[in-house]
This record gives sequence, C-alpha cells and structure tokens, in this order.
Amino acid sequence: MLDRTQAPEFHKIKEINIIRTNKTTLSNQNTIYTLPLGEQELVRIEWLLEAGNFYNRLNGQAFFTLKMLQEGTKNRNSNQISADIDQYGAFLEISNHFDQAEVILYCPTRFVSEVVPMIAEMLFEPTFPESELEILKRRQSQELQINFQKTTYLAGRAFRKALFGDKHPYGKSLEIEEIEQININVLQEFYSNYIQNASLEILVSGYFDDSVLKVLDTYFGKYTPKTIQKPSFEISPIRSETIFVEKAGSLQNTIRVGKHIINKHNLDYFKLAVMNTILGGYFGSRLMQNIREEKGYTYGIFSSLQNLRNASFVGIGTDVKAEFSQNTLTEIYKEIEILQNEKVSLEELERVKNYMAGSFASGITTAFSQMDLFKEIHLHQISYSFYEKYLETIEAVTPEHILEMAQKHYQKQDLMEIVAGSK
Repeated sequence: MLDRTQAPEFHKIKEINIIRTNKTTLSNQNTIYTLPLGEQELVRIEWLLEAGNFYNRLNGQAFFTLKMLQEGTKNRNSNQISADIDQYGAFLEISNHFDQAEVILYCPTRFVSEVVPMIAEMLFEPTFPESELEILKRRQSQELQINFQKTTYLAGRAFRKALFGDKHPYGKSLEIEEIEQININVLQEFYSNYIQNASLEILVSGYFDDSVLKVLDTYFGKYTPKTIQKPSFEISPIRSETIFVEKAGSLQNTIRVGKHIINKHNLDYFKLAVMNTILGGYFGSRLMQNIREEKGYTYGIFSSLQNLRNASFVGIGTDVKAEFSQNTLTEIYKEIEILQNEKVSLEELERVKNYMAGSFASGITTAFSQMDLFKEIHLHQISYSFYEKYLETIEAVTPEHILEMAQKHYQKQDLMEIVAGSK
C-alpha cells in the first residue's frame, strides 16, 4: 500500500535522450529535416521561410501577408480551405515571428497526399482577396485597441523599444495607423520578395515513411528556389534607465527590468542560465519567495533569458498593484545584490540543477518536442552537443560561478526599468 506520509524516493537524472534529425534535400535542393518517431499515425510538417518581421519594409507587412495566405487561392476561397483541411482531420497554423515565418501542418499520415497540395496552393497561388484583407485589418485594429488598455502589452512594447530602438524590427510595434497603410500591393510586394518561389526548409516529424517525402518533393521540389537576402539593422537602445508608460486609472502596474545579455555561443551561457533560474526562473526562485510568498505583492514574478537570432536579453517581469511598484523594484534589486555578494548554498544550487535537468528532460519526450529543440539549435546555429552535454554542463556550475555571473551581467546601472500603469 502506498504510504502518502513519505515523499517518493528522488532519482537524479543521469542522461537525456536527444534524437538527431536526418538531413536530405528535395529535387530542387530545398533542405528537408526528418525525425521519424512515435506510433500514433500523425505527422507534423513545417515549412520555414525567411519571411518574419525582420524583413518588413512597412510595419505589419509580414504579418498580414502570411495571414492572408489561407484566405484564398486560385482554386479555393477561405471557407473552402478551412473545410477541406478539416475534413481530413488536419490542423493548419501560419505564424510569423521576428526572424522567420512558419507554416505548420498537423495531419493524419494517411491523408498527407490530399492535404499537402492545399499548402502548395497557399504558398504558390494565393489571391489576396481584398474583402478578406479588410476584415482582417478591422479585426487587428480592434485587437490592438484592446491591447492598449493592458499594462502588460504597454510594458512589453516599451521594453523592446528600449532594448533595440524604434528603427530595429525587434523594437517596433504595430500602430493602428500603420494597419491602414496595408493594402493588396503591399502584400504582393512582400509575397514576391520573400515567399514566392523562395528557398525554404521543411521539417517533418512524427509517424511517416518515404511516401510522405515523395509527396513533398512533388509539390515543393520542382521549382527553382531563389535565395533571400537578409537585411541588417543596427541596435540603438534607449539610454534612459527608467521609463514610465502611463495608463491612467489602472489598478495594476506591469514591471519589466532587463538588458542585453550573452547568447548561446558564449561559454558562460549555462552558468548564467543557472544563476537566472535561482533568481527568477522557477516557482521556488528567490524573487517568487520574496515578492510573492513573503511580501504578497504579486501572484507571480519571473526572470527569463530570451534568445533571438540576432540578439539575446534577460527580462524580469511581474504585475503588481500600483502602490507596490516601487517596493517591488526595491526587492528585485535587493535579490540581485544578494546573489552578487553572497554565495548560494550547495543545497539550493543542487535543487535548481535538478529542476533544470527535470524540466529539460520532460520537455523533449515526443517527436514534435524533439523537432522543436532542433529548430532552436538550427535558428541559433549551435551544435547538438550544446544540449547533449546539458547535464554535465550545469552540473559543473559552482557557487563561485553564480557570484561571477551576477556581478558581471546584472549590474543595476546596466538594467533598463519599465513601469506601465498609474503613479
């Protein structure tokens, strides 16, 4: 009989199973990465395009162009596209990020030959119907107006602008008047430059065989792909240490504190990751224990390392009542100073290492999550060994390393501070 008065025996994770993808090419040399794994007859196919926000000439150009791909083709209108995909039990998601765009298809393996041609239609034969564009523009304008009432949104956009400047794609945020500038010509320009016959990468994971690859070659391996020229932008952060974004009458203030940080190519990255987890990277972190559990200022507070293709930064964030804003900031800096001046105990360090190992291991248990890990490796141009050595790398982190990272990377004068809400 299970004794519920006794905690289960703890087993330290000793190895992590990372499965490497296979790399091949289609007939036209477009690259395809495959990871066959699993017993459920479901496959995920992803088309990666160099068509993210980084490539915008006008703000919003990538977003609206990608959203409109599924609003009409030469053979189907938006309702027909949705119905035809649904009838095969498939699910389609099209999204744009800062660096790339993704078309993601989840499909029963036996129906790949029926559904993939529809994806090809969207990428090769979109019609960009004006009526659908106007609906999408109205919807996004309404959503943006709602977001302007949220301190979390206001703080987030102000934080990115402070980090990168308003000329850099990472620092830009869409404005309502910019939505009005979007028209069919703007979409067709972006489509022609970055999507139509562009070189792309295809990722296939789940339950499949070579027949799926043959279908992909039929529809995506016959055209001559063009190379996309990547633009370059200078990062021009705002030098002000403190920025207040007023939202009159707000009962809640949102706080963001952060700075640019080393990326995953730096040998100190995992030392920094362990230090940041101690500070605010999990439920038992010091920020959570102080500001949530002891002070009761917030329901949650985090500190996370964010990695984009061309930049990395740390962000500390929380929502508090307006009257607790200054006290919360004081406690954030207090916890940072403690890490800079006092060695973390071996017990706490071991607890955090175990948490990080367990969290990482539990996050790569399926074919799809293994492919997600590959996407991160591929985007940042790091090697598989970066994660294959995860356990031994974090295990080697010492209390002295934690001191060093806090002192080197979290100096108060280097941190940008954003508060959105009411004074």
